[in-house]
Amino acid sequence: MGALLPVLSAGGRRRNFEPAGPCSATSWVLSRWLGHVPWVEFSFKAAYTVHLGVIDRLAEPRFVLLWQREFGADENDQALVPTIVAAVRAVREAYAPFMPTDTLVTKVLLGTLGCLPACDRYFLVGFKNQGFSYSCLNALFVERVLRFCSTNLAELRSEQERIESASGVRYPPMKLLDMYFWQLGYELGAAEASQQQL
Repeated sequence: MGALLPVLSAGGRRRNFEPAGPCSATSWVLSRWLGHVPWVEFSFKAAYTVHLGVIDRLAEPRFVLLWQREFGADENDQALVPTIVAAVRAVREAYAPFMPTDTLVTKVLLGTLGCLPACDRYFLVGFKNQGFSYSCLNALFVERVLRFCSTNLAELRSEQERIESASGVRYPPMKLLDMYFWQLGYELGAAEASQQQL
């Protein structure tokens, strides 16, 4: 389901690191993907191997359900909220020397497990504009996005199927939620910018 899936063996453990192997490739992908985001200075200052700690942590058996399921698509997903909060902590611990932001943590989790939207500027603008509050990345936020998915699951599934039939790409519900609120935030930001120019 995510960019890191090829790194995992059947038991949910990371395969041995090989310089040209899947772990280095996955770490390189994370480095390139995150490196295009200006706020992630460490991607420019550290080798791609900086991401291996995240790979190790997210490959732990306690997160295997997050690799196997689309969070936000099942009525029993509320039980996974503590596991997602644990994954948030694991990513923070892996990047601790770099003081990771909520944006970095959620971008990594979206790109790997697909279990949270990326809490970047435009997402948060769109999310707040629709009446949701956000103060920090915590269990309450995870429950809010899960509730949104549950309430709008039929529409998310319809959009998921439409995109998959058109492109062959299946986005998990949290990626769809991410794209929806990001687009709202982007449009609000563009409208505000054009009004300021008047």
